[in-house]
Order: sequence, then structure tokens, then C-alpha cells
Amino acid sequence: MLIDIHTHQERPMADSGFIVLDPRSPLPQEFLPSFYYCLGPHPWFINDIDWPEFNNKRLIFLKNRQCLIWGEIGLDRTRGDFKQQVDIVKNELKWVSKHNIGLIVLHCVKAHDELLALIKKSPYQGKILLHDYNGHPAHTQKWLDLPTYFGLGDKLWRENSQMFRQLDQIPRERIFLETDNQMTHTIADQYLRYAKITGEEIEIITQDMASRFLLLVSNI
Repeated sequence: MLIDIHTHQERPMADSGFIVLDPRSPLPQEFLPSFYYCLGPHPWFINDIDWPEFNNKRLIFLKNRQCLIWGEIGLDRTRGDFKQQVDIVKNELKWVSKHNIGLIVLHCVKAHDELLALIKKSPYQGKILLHDYNGHPAHTQKWLDLPTYFGLGDKLWRENSQMFRQLDQIPRERIFLETDNQMTHTIADQYLRYAKITGEEIEIITQDMASRFLLLVSNI
């Protein structure tokens, strides 16, 4: 069973995983039975969201058992108003805590110290998925001190990336693979690439990630 832990594709080429919904768009008319869905105010889109409509979607989202995950939310120093992003993340962390959401998906670009501080100061006690992770090793250790999983995306193909250079420092039990919003590499390509880098058997990787995924969704 191939798991795509973070994808924006409506019909992923995986057996299961988390489909990320666009916060600016209506909720889908149907949900794929083997997938789970994420919704949240992505930092790139916060000025394009119809907030009253979005807040109504929150209520619908909470009632659907396939909608277990909130996000992606986060901070991105390369796009938009950073202070506005910080304020929204603070509010979202309060909201997920109030509704006992057990997993959030984080987007973080050049703002790990700030996002870590917000998480630690918030009432949120659940698990974290850092998607397309590319933080500095010092940040990696701080995230590992929290119940954090790391989604590995196209940085697997960039040998000069922070993530690639420290891959052996991230415990395998904290790792998932993802396609995100790119169409160059399928989730099968991601598994093959990870197997080539680590030297592990593809069958073992597949079984390991599937078991980890099933355990994760059963506990959120």
C-alpha cells in the first residue's frame, strides 16, 4: 500500500494518504473512500479566502470522519505579510485545540524558530506533520522533541538540500513520503528514490510506512 502523506491532487496515484483541500474552493461533492482530507488557511492564500464561507466549511469539515487533519497552516517568510500569518496561526492553534483535532499539517519556509515558538506557547497537544521538510539540523532536533512527522517531497531529488544532507539523522519512524503539488515525480517515484538513497528494500519501506500511517490515523 503506497501512502502519499501530502498531496494536492484530487485523485492521487496512491492507495491512501492525506488530500489537501484548497481553502478558497468549495468542499468536494464526494470524498475518496480510502483517503483522508485536510483543510486550513494556507499562508499563501490568506488574503484570497472568503472567511465567512471558510468558517462555515470548518463546521462541515468537523462532522466528516474522513476529515481528521487541519492544514496546511504555517509561516512563509518568502510570501505575504508575515505578521498576518503569525496572527492566523495563533488563532488556528486555538481552534484546533478547542475541537480536539489530533493532527495538524504545517507549512514552514525560513521561519522554524517562530513557528516552533508559536506551537510551544499554544494549547495544542496533538501531533504535527511538517510537509516538504527542509529545515536546518538544529531545527530538526527541536521538531523531534515534539510529536512531529516529516513529509519528504521533492527535496529527495536535491542532493544539496538541507533535508537530503540530514536524512540519516531523522528517525525512520518519523518519516512519510509525499508528492505535494508537483507532477514531475509520482508517489511511486518517491518510494523508489527513498529506497535508492537509504539502501532499504522497497517492500520493507512500503510495509513500514503503511503500518505507520494506519497507526497514525487510528490515534487522531
